[in-house]
Amino acid sequence: TPVSGASPDTMAQMTPAQVLDGLAFQIDGPRAWAEDLRLELVVTDEGASDQRFAVRLRNGVLTHREIEAPGDPAVTVTVPRTGLVALAGGDLEAAGAEVAGDGEVLTTLLGLLDPADPDFAIVTP
Repeated sequence: TPVSGASPDTMAQMTPAQVLDGLAFQIDGPRAWAEDLRLELVVTDEGASDQRFAVRLRNGVLTHREIEAPGDPAVTVTVPRTGLVALAGGDLEAAGAEVAGDGEVLTTLLGLLDPADPDFAIVTP
């Protein structure tokens, strides 16, 4: 029986930083090599303060860091914490995301994701 670590219950318990780390693993490095993308991600949470992340894709590597104050990115994406996983999957509507600025930056970033194959051969004959 196939088992998936990406169940909705598991994903719902991940912090925004963990979701961004997961996205970093899915970047297709060779295709993303020439890109230099910067965006700001604001994660809202009912009853808690918002978290703000500076996200950058450069040299085929996606990095992020939590920041206190807004910067000057090409695009700012605001998403509720409950919609973060849907955003990572590329579904802006289901995520309830608001995009301010150059939306092409986000489209390019999401287009460079290469989801893992859950049926890869761990051991080959």
